[in-house]
Amino acid sequence: MMTVAFIVGEEMNDRRTAKEKWQEARAAFYVSGVWIDCARSYRQEHPLCERCLAKREISISEQVHHKIKLSPQNINNPDIVLNWENLEALCDKCHKEEHIKERRANKKHRWSVDENGKIRVQDTPLGHRS
Repeated sequence: MMTVAFIVGEEMNDRRTAKEKWQEARAAFYVSGVWIDCARSYRQEHPLCERCLAKREISISEQVHHKIKLSPQNINNPDIVLNWENLEALCDKCHKEEHIKERRANKKHRWSVDENGKIRVQDTPLGHRS
């Protein structure tokens, strides 16, 4: 199996923060051919949202979600990033709900629903409560 590295090596003049480097590595992964091929194949085998099916509902899968969240520590591990056991086909609604749940758990973000029914996420500092 081919392994592709997405984390850029340290350079003395590199002034990007660790967060910026991680965001770049994550973005590079999600546009890589290896991920696009993997996600396409997974959705072909799982055309319906797996969470909706568990609730006896039918929705078309639109996203491939990693059950174990990608991190700088695992982005280069194909057993995490490309393993179908770690993937889940989700509709947009279930995928948004999953990420809202993650944000709530991290207590980094607050969210609301606007007058059009769209979810609005507002960044708040850690520990800040309004």
